[in-house]
Amino acid sequence: MGVEDLTVKRAAPALPQLGAGPPWAQAYAKLALLITAGLDVIGGAFFEYALRWLLAVPVLAALLLLPVCALGLLAACLRCCR
Repeated sequence: MGVEDLTVKRAAPALPQLGAGPPWAQAYAKLALLITAGLDVIGGAFFEYALRWLLAVPVLAALLLLPVCALGLLAACLRCCR
């Protein structure tokens, strides 16, 4: 038994062996590996990027609408006071 075998067994002892057991267990193991690998890749880049935009868009919209709201309020005040 080589060093590689020991590290693989220590790294993922809970993962079922692909190709062992009934077909439903094999499908479940493949699906679990795909989901975890996909979340690892997607989660690192996409969700961080999306979170930045979800936080940035309302702040930018508020900053852009602030002068418009101020001008509208000023116009309403001038109409009332005339």
